[in-house]
Amino acid sequence: MQSRGALSIIAVFILVMVTASAQTRSDADGAYNRAREWYIKGDFDRAIENFTRAIELSSHPDYRNGGRRQNWNEEMHLTNADSHSAAIVMIDPLTALAFEGRALARFRTGDTEAAIADSDRAIAINPGLGALADFDQALQLDPRRAEFYSDRGEAREEMGNVDDALRDLDQAVALDPRLARAYHCRAMVWRDKNDLNRAVADMTRAIEVDPQFAVAFANRGLIRLALGEEDKAERDFAESLRLDASLKQTLEQRIQTQKANREKRQEK
Repeated sequence: MQSRGALSIIAVFILVMVTASAQTRSDADGAYNRAREWYIKGDFDRAIENFTRAIELSSHPDYRNGGRRQNWNEEMHLTNADSHSAAIVMIDPLTALAFEGRALARFRTGDTEAAIADSDRAIAINPGLGALADFDQALQLDPRRAEFYSDRGEAREEMGNVDDALRDLDQAVALDPRLARAYHCRAMVWRDKNDLNRAVADMTRAIEVDPQFAVAFANRGLIRLALGEEDKAERDFAESLRLDASLKQTLEQRIQTQKANREKRQEK
């Protein structure tokens, strides 16, 4: 009788553990899916909150013991970018995607430093996010991945890290050849590297993808002005202002700056 009682207790304990594990696993998936929904709706703060929850839950021991079918990697990591404590956990593929999603949401809120930290964390957990061999499979996992690389590339370009920015933007256009802003940002990187012909080519591609891209017309005009192609530049400026008249004051200032810089170079 005592043996049967002990077995019953063990059976109940196992059932409770399995139920808790399944619930935690479901909670992690739910948090991730809610985060994506908030992101699509443009509520990036709630998206960040739910991506963070997905990270915490997908790193939880109960979740790990649930036995997801993917391969796992044992690794030291922080479950929250703001935390100072670390723990050895079994990393689930969802964890990397959640870090990646939180990075994208943080880019949207202007928290560039934290976003890059999250994106680097995602790639550290799953290097496949940084060097994807199967782009079609990657897009099935997360169709926003091209935007992720584009946003990170833009942030890195703004920070002056042009080589890493270029790698990210190459990845973005490989994943989504119709992502106009990735071509636009890569054109700005080529401009920073003083490869103006490549800059014009990428800016032209951005315009071909999105003919209403007023800023791309304006920036192509500025690059053409730097190349001495004034007639083409003027046509670009005119089209930019036709599409968006609010650019007029800023564009005029940048044209004057561009011309002044060109005169200085000629004097040398």
